[in-house]
Amino acid sequence: HAIAPSLARPPPLTAQPSSTLPPADAHIFDAFAQNDADEEDEAAERQAEQLNLFAKFTSTYKIWDFLRYEEKGEQVVFPQNDVIEAALIFSDLSGFSKLCESYVEKYAGRDAKGRTDALAMSKASEKLNLVVNSVFELQIRLVDQFNGDVVNFAGDAMFVLFRAETLEVAAQRAAACALAMLAGVAQRLKDMEAQGIDDLDTQLFIHVGVGAGMIRCMT
Repeated sequence: HAIAPSLARPPPLTAQPSSTLPPADAHIFDAFAQNDADEEDEAAERQAEQLNLFAKFTSTYKIWDFLRYEEKGEQVVFPQNDVIEAALIFSDLSGFSKLCESYVEKYAGRDAKGRTDALAMSKASEKLNLVVNSVFELQIRLVDQFNGDVVNFAGDAMFVLFRAETLEVAAQRAAACALAMLAGVAQRLKDMEAQGIDDLDTQLFIHVGVGAGMIRCMT
């Protein structure tokens, strides 16, 4: 017998409210619906975790770019090669290498066999980290104050990106941040020396360079 067209393909399950289905079928329908909702929630949580992790290593302007891609339903393709108008700061600590050597010489004692004392080396490392982290903490706070993004750390050096509505404004923010770094870090180092935190004769200085213009950024 020919099958009536209306019976050739059953309507999708989602088209039938669970209240109109037999009890057994309604239970199955609700279970599938709940499973789909759970999977969507898990996918959203994974995406949020990935975005938060990605944000730790990415400039703010790229995060906003990716969010705009998502709003439009477009796929993000890597690598990305952007040419933008922005300002950059490059800073580094002068005397850092000599400071490392001085801490090792002062604290890294040796035993009768000439072996390095592990406890002393650990103390030298702690002192060095205390000084450097204190300087970086101040710099990062200043970068945030002037709406910049720390792009990368390289040993005792730091790269900072500034974007604004115009290149002139970005350059002004970068210059103001650089001047604040010079004054703030110099005072921080003096304070640490006065408190006995940096108890060596080695002098640390911060050097800062500022540039502005067209910048190529790869992600």
